[in-house]
Amino acid sequence: MRTLARIAAVLLIAGCLVGGCAGDEKWLTAQLAGDRLTLEIGGQCGPESYLTRVRVATRDARVLWEVSQQRSLQPTPTVTLGTVPPGFREETPFGDLSGSILVFVDTNFSYVATIDVEALADGREQQFTPQPVWNEGSSVHPEHC
Repeated sequence: MRTLARIAAVLLIAGCLVGGCAGDEKWLTAQLAGDRLTLEIGGQCGPESYLTRVRVATRDARVLWEVSQQRSLQPTPTVTLGTVPPGFREETPFGDLSGSILVFVDTNFSYVATIDVEALADGREQQFTPQPVWNEGSSVHPEHC
Protein backbone atom coordinates (compact mmCIF):
# COMPACT_ATOMS: atom_id res chain seq x y z
CA MET A 1 0.00 0.00 0.00
CA ARG A 2 2.87 2.34 0.80
CA THR A 3 4.40 1.71 -2.63
CA LEU A 4 1.08 2.52 -4.31
CA ALA A 5 0.86 5.81 -2.40
CA ARG A 6 4.41 6.73 -3.47
CA ILE A 7 3.60 5.95 -7.10
CA ALA A 8 0.44 8.08 -6.91
CA ALA A 9 2.41 10.97 -5.37
CA VAL A 10 5.09 10.78 -8.08
CA LEU A 11 2.43 10.75 -10.83
CA LEU A 12 0.66 13.73 -9.26
CA ILE A 13 3.88 15.73 -9.02
CA ALA A 14 4.86 14.82 -12.59
CA GLY A 15 1.42 15.85 -13.84
CA CYS A 16 1.73 19.21 -12.09
CA LEU A 17 5.18 19.82 -13.53
CA VAL A 18 4.20 19.03 -17.11
CA GLY A 19 0.71 20.49 -16.87
CA GLY A 20 1.88 23.58 -15.06
CA CYS A 21 -0.01 23.54 -11.74
CA ALA A 22 -0.11 27.32 -12.10
CA GLY A 23 -3.87 27.25 -12.61
CA ASP A 24 -4.93 28.68 -15.96
CA GLU A 25 -1.38 29.28 -17.28
CA LYS A 26 -1.19 28.35 -20.94
CA TRP A 27 2.04 26.51 -21.69
CA LEU A 28 1.65 26.47 -25.47
CA THR A 29 -1.14 27.82 -27.63
CA ALA A 30 -1.21 28.26 -31.39
CA GLN A 31 -3.38 30.35 -33.69
CA LEU A 32 -3.34 30.53 -37.47
CA ALA A 33 -4.30 33.79 -39.18
CA GLY A 34 -3.96 33.41 -42.94
CA ASP A 35 -0.51 31.91 -43.39
CA ARG A 36 0.85 33.29 -40.08
CA LEU A 37 1.12 30.84 -37.17
CA THR A 38 1.49 32.54 -33.80
CA LEU A 39 2.61 30.68 -30.69
CA GLU A 40 1.98 31.80 -27.11
CA ILE A 41 4.62 30.26 -24.84
CA GLY A 42 3.95 30.28 -21.10
CA GLY A 43 6.00 29.26 -18.10
CA GLN A 44 8.59 32.03 -18.49
CA CYS A 45 8.69 33.02 -14.83
CA GLY A 46 12.23 34.35 -14.51
CA PRO A 47 15.56 34.61 -16.33
CA GLU A 48 16.29 30.91 -15.83
CA SER A 49 13.10 29.99 -17.71
CA TYR A 50 13.05 32.54 -20.53
CA LEU A 51 12.79 31.30 -24.10
CA THR A 52 16.10 30.54 -25.85
CA ARG A 53 15.09 28.46 -28.89
CA VAL A 54 12.13 27.59 -31.11
CA ARG A 55 12.50 24.92 -33.79
CA VAL A 56 9.70 23.87 -36.13
CA ALA A 57 10.13 20.61 -38.02
CA THR A 58 8.22 18.08 -40.06
CA ARG A 59 7.48 14.64 -38.62
CA ASP A 60 10.44 13.30 -40.64
CA ALA A 61 12.78 15.82 -38.89
CA ARG A 62 13.17 18.36 -41.72
CA VAL A 63 13.60 21.75 -40.00
CA LEU A 64 11.16 24.37 -41.33
CA TRP A 65 12.28 27.25 -39.12
CA GLU A 66 14.55 27.79 -36.16
CA VAL A 67 15.50 30.80 -34.04
CA SER A 68 17.74 30.91 -30.99
CA GLN A 69 19.65 33.09 -28.59
CA GLN A 70 22.37 32.27 -26.08
CA ARG A 71 20.83 33.89 -23.03
CA SER A 72 17.55 35.71 -22.79
CA LEU A 73 17.21 38.89 -20.75
CA GLN A 74 13.42 39.02 -20.99
CA PRO A 75 10.48 36.69 -21.60
CA THR A 76 9.33 36.13 -25.18
CA PRO A 77 5.71 35.07 -24.69
CA THR A 78 4.67 35.45 -28.35
CA VAL A 79 6.44 34.10 -31.41
CA THR A 80 5.08 34.39 -34.95
CA LEU A 81 6.70 31.83 -37.21
CA GLY A 82 8.83 33.51 -39.85
CA THR A 83 9.34 36.67 -37.76
CA VAL A 84 12.57 36.69 -35.74
CA PRO A 85 11.90 37.87 -32.16
CA PRO A 86 14.13 40.67 -30.79
CA GLY A 87 17.47 39.32 -29.54
CA PHE A 88 17.16 36.05 -31.48
CA ARG A 89 19.01 34.96 -34.61
CA GLU A 90 17.50 32.90 -37.39
CA GLU A 91 19.25 29.53 -37.67
CA THR A 92 17.00 28.16 -40.45
CA PRO A 93 14.96 30.42 -42.76
CA PHE A 94 11.20 29.98 -42.66
CA GLY A 95 9.72 27.21 -44.82
CA ASP A 96 6.19 26.27 -45.80
CA LEU A 97 3.82 24.96 -43.15
CA SER A 98 1.40 22.13 -43.83
CA GLY A 99 0.21 18.91 -42.25
CA SER A 100 1.53 18.00 -38.82
CA ILE A 101 4.50 19.90 -37.49
CA LEU A 102 6.62 19.46 -34.38
CA VAL A 103 7.31 22.59 -32.35
CA PHE A 104 10.37 22.30 -30.10
CA VAL A 105 10.76 24.96 -27.41
CA ASP A 106 13.75 25.48 -25.10
CA THR A 107 13.37 27.44 -21.88
CA ASN A 108 14.84 26.03 -18.65
CA PHE A 109 14.01 22.67 -20.18
CA SER A 110 13.14 21.33 -23.64
CA TYR A 111 9.70 20.26 -24.76
CA VAL A 112 7.85 19.44 -27.96
CA ALA A 113 4.26 19.58 -29.15
CA THR A 114 2.69 18.21 -32.31
CA ILE A 115 0.47 20.71 -34.11
CA ASP A 116 -1.83 19.89 -37.01
CA VAL A 117 -1.75 23.07 -39.10
CA GLU A 118 -4.96 22.22 -40.98
CA ALA A 119 -6.83 21.85 -37.65
CA LEU A 120 -6.05 25.55 -36.98
CA ALA A 121 -7.63 26.72 -40.25
CA ASP A 122 -10.71 28.13 -38.48
CA GLY A 123 -8.51 30.79 -36.84
CA ARG A 124 -9.37 29.80 -33.28
CA GLU A 125 -6.62 29.56 -30.69
CA GLN A 126 -5.85 26.00 -29.61
CA GLN A 127 -3.98 24.91 -26.52
CA PHE A 128 -1.39 22.13 -26.67
CA THR A 129 0.21 19.94 -24.05
CA PRO A 130 3.97 19.94 -24.57
CA GLN A 131 5.99 16.86 -23.66
CA PRO A 132 9.51 16.92 -22.16
CA VAL A 133 12.37 15.98 -24.46
CA TRP A 134 15.34 14.17 -22.89
CA ASN A 135 14.70 15.88 -19.55
CA GLU A 136 11.80 13.99 -18.08
CA GLY A 137 13.18 14.41 -14.57
CA SER A 138 13.71 18.19 -14.71
CA SER A 139 11.21 20.71 -13.51
CA VAL A 140 9.06 22.49 -16.09
CA HIS A 141 9.33 25.85 -14.39
CA PRO A 142 11.17 27.43 -11.45
CA GLU A 143 9.74 26.72 -8.00
CA HIS A 144 8.78 30.39 -7.49
CA CYS A 145 6.59 30.41 -10.61
